[in-house]
Amino acid sequence: MFKYLKIFIFLTLILLTNFACRKYEYPESTFKGDPSTPSNNPLYGSITKYNVNGIDSLNLLDVYIDTAYSISKVGRNFKIQIKECEISNLTMRGNYVDLGYGWGDRGMALISYTFSKDRKKVKINFMNNHIALDKNLFIDKDIWWQIIRLTPDQSPFKLKTTLDNGNTYEIQIR
Repeated sequence: MFKYLKIFIFLTLILLTNFACRKYEYPESTFKGDPSTPSNNPLYGSITKYNVNGIDSLNLLDVYIDTAYSISKVGRNFKIQIKECEISNLTMRGNYVDLGYGWGDRGMALISYTFSKDRKKVKINFMNNHIALDKNLFIDKDIWWQIIRLTPDQSPFKLKTTLDNGNTYEIQIR
């Protein structure tokens, strides 16, 4: 009986040492720096995934946003698709980045971000230009988004939040 108690205590100590002492970063992350600094800004690229309650809603985003903004190609006007827009950190001013379409249209929205002290969440303020976009891509400026993936390379930056009404949003940027 004493032998089994020793084994049980030994295994319990091993489990506690390996699992209880790990520092939480991000569930799928390998990022080690401070993402709040402009040089480490994870908000750049295109929105490649926009799920609402597990349903791919990237194509429906254009209807939700209801872009009044259009471009002319070969004498015809085309509505801009959100998945073709790009969040650019090339013109970064502090913790602000731009949402644009192509090289000439950089003023569609200004996006600022604030990370929580533990760097597990980010609050995104989407200051849209009402001439170009009618709604907020990130729902509301007071929502904390949980960081699911943050890596120092070109891997997707993933965010997730659940609203009071039960809707779960997952956004992937790259």
